[in-house]
Amino acid sequence: MTSRTLTLLLAVCLAETAHAAPPIFEGFDDGPADWVWADLNCGGPYLNPISTGPVDWAAVGGVPDGFISAPDPSSNCYAFRAPASFLGDLSAYRGGSLTFSVYSTLDNYNLERSVLLVGANGTTLAGVIPMPDLNAWSVRSVTLAPASFRLNNQAGPAASAAQLDAVLAEVAALYIPAEFGSIVAETVFLDNVLLRTACVVDLAPPFGVLNFFDVAEFLSLFNAASPVADIAAPFNTLNFFDVAAYIQRYNEGCP
Repeated sequence: MTSRTLTLLLAVCLAETAHAAPPIFEGFDDGPADWVWADLNCGGPYLNPISTGPVDWAAVGGVPDGFISAPDPSSNCYAFRAPASFLGDLSAYRGGSLTFSVYSTLDNYNLERSVLLVGANGTTLAGVIPMPDLNAWSVRSVTLAPASFRLNNQAGPAASAAQLDAVLAEVAALYIPAEFGSIVAETVFLDNVLLRTACVVDLAPPFGVLNFFDVAEFLSLFNAASPVADIAAPFNTLNFFDVAAYIQRYNEGCP
């Protein structure tokens, strides 16, 4: 192998590693982890909430164990606001997904059912999700791709690739919707918030490289019943299908 070939291969590996990133996960098993509720203007703008407040936390009853919740605080539109660990430069997660488990006591208002990514300049991308199941935990997910988002709010025009790239480069706020009731009466529960790249099998450092450490980490997560290992339907359940999906995707490799 020539030194030029070696240099090129090293450059490719470094580029892949630079675009890789670990999963960011919060299961609320130890507390609310700096999440808050935020009262927002319906329809936006969303960068600066009207008010914020502490969420409620329970140690059991989630999927599994701990979860957070918040009752509707007003006739405005409220959401759960993510802490700093889910903000900043999220470019490496483009093409990946934001997944979470949600539970609502009302389901008759669907005009604010969007994950909101707000850029540092206030540009907002709204990723519409299906309404949550009523009085039951359900998994909802948004793929971090242009086709998933509308500009400004969920009634806005389709977002462009350039707009998604600009927002992901500097995410100033991330909101998970909670306004699912037409009256000030619902309480919404949140658990298992997971942000990951399109390469769901890349679980351990060095990120950007698939090897034994990724397999070992998956087995550890699976044995611990971690939602991070939940990569195949039926979701909220760890079983053989997750193992089979991991093996298949590992063998296919990542782009």
